Amino acid sequence: MRGLTKKTKIILSTKLAESSPIINGVEIIVDSGFTKDSYYDSKKGIKVVKTMKISQASARLRAGRAGRTSPGICYRLYSENTFNRLETHKIPEIARVNLEIALLKIVDCGLDPFKFPYFEPPGEQVIRDT
Repeated sequence: MRGLTKKTKIILSTKLAESSPIINGVEIIVDSGFTKDSYYDSKKGIKVVKTMKISQASARLRAGRAGRTSPGICYRLYSENTFNRLETHKIPEIARVNLEIALLKIVDCGLDPFKFPYFEPPGEQVIRDT
């Protein structure tokens, strides 16, 4: 009779590792230190996807996926010095994307987009440019 073999679960870290539900048995996280995020390029008038360095907060979230339900470890493919130079938090989405549709909905509801109670305001210039 064969013995049971243990399978090791490894996540090659992406944004999924920052926000996913608990995956039982994840023992190893490999964090590249990069992410792909959408940005609105106002000069070109289009949304672009950029590969960017992650923030310290994102790195901590990624590392936290290892060892949730059993012992685990995170291997970062960058130095501690690099980690210390990362931004503490990433740029909020409201500051990176085209707000045209959201602003049109606010105006359509009869509200003033300059006085709207945003959780995190985009800034007057962003509203004007949109």
